[in-house]
Amino acid sequence: MFELYFRVEVTAMLKTARRLSMSTPLVFLVLLVGCAQEKESLYEHEHFQPEHWPESILEAADFIETRAVSIASGGGDEKERSQLHEELEDLVGWAPEIAADTDLSEADWLPIYELSEAMRGHLSAGDNLAEHQSDFERLVELLRDAQAKIPPPSSEDPALLQDQI
Repeated sequence: MFELYFRVEVTAMLKTARRLSMSTPLVFLVLLVGCAQEKESLYEHEHFQPEHWPESILEAADFIETRAVSIASGGGDEKERSQLHEELEDLVGWAPEIAADTDLSEADWLPIYELSEAMRGHLSAGDNLAEHQSDFERLVELLRDAQAKIPPPSSEDPALLQDQI
């Protein structure tokens, strides 16, 4: 009786092992094919860029100005004011980075950085922004002045030559 039971168990185990040995490669193949889709752009998948990210110094100045004025006017509901505050905090923090990505000299970039750092402290502390409205105006002015100081691209610039090819 024991021998019959043992033989049935061994036979069942062998059938299971055979099924597994045949199905395991199929499972791996399905997983491999499912994960092998090519990405259209690595940048799109690896880098999130918020909607309020400015493309230029002038756009940063405009974004900061409109959000600071909107917050100072006190319009909108609490949720909208909170979102504007968060975006303004982002923009003030990004201003030095955006300016640094240009050909602006360090002497012209440094005041933007220093004022941005001071303003970030006020924004993150939840200070009354109306008391710091002149700082926002000064930052906007610095950004607009900086744009005027950026030298125009040279016709010898390799990046421009690459675009023409």
